[in-house]
Amino acid sequence: MILNYLFIGTVFTFIIDWFIHWQIDHPRIIPILNNWNNTTRIICIFIWPIGLLIFLTAFIKQFFK
Repeated sequence: MILNYLFIGTVFTFIIDWFIHWQIDHPRIIPILNNWNNTTRIICIFIWPIGLLIFLTAFIKQFFK
């Protein structure tokens, strides 16, 4: 059960990391996150439900703006 939680967190963090690198070419979608480093990635793996909520809220606000 713990491994499932960490696996989902790792996949979520990978998707966020990919999206951050992708949006460098499309800066109008979401402002660039300047402090995304390994420490932030590890924290994101452990608290991914909160990160998912924040990401979806920000994405929806910017998408429908």
